[in-house]
Amino acid sequence: MTALQHEVILFLDGVPITVWDGYAITLDMLRPGSAWTFSLWRTEGTSRTWGQLLAIAKIGARVTFAVDGVVQLDGLLERREPRADASGAMLILGGRDISGSVIDAHADPTLSLRSVSLQTALERLIDPLGFTVELGEGVDPAHAAPGLRPPRRPTRRRQRRTGMTDRFRPRMGETVWQCMESLCRKSGYLLWTAPGSTPDDLVLRVDVPRTTGVERFQFLRELLPDGTVSQRSNILSGSDAIDTAGVPTEVTVFADTPRGDLQSARIARAVINDQFVTDLYTRSLPDRPRYVVSARARSDGAARREAARILGDANANLRAYTATVQGHGQRSEGKVVLYQPNELCRVRDHITDTDLAGLVTRVEFKGGRESGQTTELRIVPRGAIKVDPEDAN
Repeated sequence: MTALQHEVILFLDGVPITVWDGYAITLDMLRPGSAWTFSLWRTEGTSRTWGQLLAIAKIGARVTFAVDGVVQLDGLLERREPRADASGAMLILGGRDISGSVIDAHADPTLSLRSVSLQTALERLIDPLGFTVELGEGVDPAHAAPGLRPPRRPTRRRQRRTGMTDRFRPRMGETVWQCMESLCRKSGYLLWTAPGSTPDDLVLRVDVPRTTGVERFQFLRELLPDGTVSQRSNILSGSDAIDTAGVPTEVTVFADTPRGDLQSARIARAVINDQFVTDLYTRSLPDRPRYVVSARARSDGAARREAARILGDANANLRAYTATVQGHGQRSEGKVVLYQPNELCRVRDHITDTDLAGLVTRVEFKGGRESGQTTELRIVPRGAIKVDPEDAN
């Protein structure tokens, strides 16, 4: 399969840099603070440019990187390392995307919101940092924001037990990311960085993991009868890893629900891990049940959702196919689409005996003057990642 060639541009505080030699940029929907690095060589005839580069590359400088005119990285320069030896001089630049600032910055503990939508609550939290929040297709724009914690009340009054409040206030020392992620998780959504609706913007995306829709990307490593790989294959390297360590086969959540006589009725709800029900696992796989006592679940449905959340977190690392391909995107529906997390795909690898309907969770763009452009993608089975709302009845 013919690989696409992409135009890539690096900017430092708005100044285009043309002397770079290599790059590595990660977009990950499951791990915030995606790291990036650039290597820039000093070569003959570039001494003047090199001097300008050292002057521009200051800690805290804004770094943006675009592929085919679409911004894939927007962050601050956090690491600067000029080095030189007999082979020449190099400048290493590194940092994290915009989520790095959100992870480090503390939320304003005086902020208090009442009866607002989830988007409004997130925007109020992120506003001091100057970043943008975008809701994905799976998010209801009018969704009410669940409370991070109930408002303070006089100690002489008994605190009413409730799983949701229309008011929240960040605790002292909580970061902006912790507050935003807690709101999203309570509502049944994930939070990660992604290209925005406009080409020149990287945003904080709120959405659910895709389970239905178009398989945007196709990954193939096809063996011909003579044992060689076909020309239409696009997988350069691939691995299909399964690791069951720490993954339960069943989760049972015990919860207390109040009764009219002021006593508690103990309820228990179990959820089977359906990711083990494939031909990749022996029927004699020993059961690994997990029992959890919940302080939050107050109903049958809430207990089931908490069990499903525990399984969802464990299954995110149960099975993952990692593919390396040439280029940073594919032609889909008549146009070039860059690889992105939360896109559905199909993997067919004859060597690893993989036929997987998957979801892309991580994309790492890599490039070099000599090595060319490649992308490493992490792909999990479709439906493996589940995020259920915590505060639904």
